[in-house]
Amino acid sequence: MIPICLVTGFLGSGKTTLLGELARTPEGAASVFVVNEFAKTDVDGRLVGDAVPVISIPGGSIFCTCLVTRFVEHLKALAEKHAKTPYEGVVIEASGIANPSVIERLLSETELDQTFVLRRVIAVAEPITLPKVLQTLPNARQQLEAADLILLNKTDLVQEDVATAMLDTLREINADAEIRMTRRCAPVSGADLYAGPHHTRADGDYATCADPNFTVLRLELTNAPSRDALSERIRAFPGELYRAKGWVTCAEGPTFIDLASGQITTEAVSDATALTGLVLMAGGDMETELREHFACFTSPLAIAAKGEAK
Repeated sequence: MIPICLVTGFLGSGKTTLLGELARTPEGAASVFVVNEFAKTDVDGRLVGDAVPVISIPGGSIFCTCLVTRFVEHLKALAEKHAKTPYEGVVIEASGIANPSVIERLLSETELDQTFVLRRVIAVAEPITLPKVLQTLPNARQQLEAADLILLNKTDLVQEDVATAMLDTLREINADAEIRMTRRCAPVSGADLYAGPHHTRADGDYATCADPNFTVLRLELTNAPSRDALSERIRAFPGELYRAKGWVTCAEGPTFIDLASGQITTEAVSDATALTGLVLMAGGDMETELREHFACFTSPLAIAAKGEAK
């Protein structure tokens, strides 16, 4: 049987950082990584790096009706690969807005449970935005309920009493899970990957393709704003902007920008040929507001087609 470690967590909690940590462990280095991103533009798969085999599945949730067939096809191909060239296991990163509770049903219905076994579900949480998210988005709670191990990440960004209160909340949601406080998802042991057995029963329904709780949009920046100007524009968005990320052209040169947990980071990059544009993920139906807010950095022809990532 090929073991699976499923990594979940809401947008910006640190899942991709965790994948990078896991890829450096002995078990992770011998595994295949499957990275699912709700947007059509693959950012997270590239961030994991090239040290391990990475299969990117962008454009929705692998647990929704529109993408599950492609996910199953990849799993079947991985089973064939394992038969020829064995590897340690499969690490699957679900999209940040996915409900992972359907995975065991998926394996059973496709008879892939004869080849794969879910050994571990790791959920990454952060104490800054999660309290609000838990009140408005049920998938965030379901991710935590399905976990065997919860990493309370980014504890260095809040006061100790805030982190402690979040620990209590997590214990109320999932009393059976092991909970660890982390910074940048470290340290992580390779033995965490496939420790098993998975304790909770992950059973649910497939999601529909369009989630009314979110708008996802990709913009190409044609006016090359400064990094500070772009950061300030992101901060000034009047709606609930959960995530902003991508490789873009700024006045200072090619730049990777990342909004997560209310924190914006920018980093100069050397490769100007692999720009993705700015991927934005907001709460509710905010497509018009997003387009108008960032219009000062774009032209109509540079904006991705309406509903691209839904």
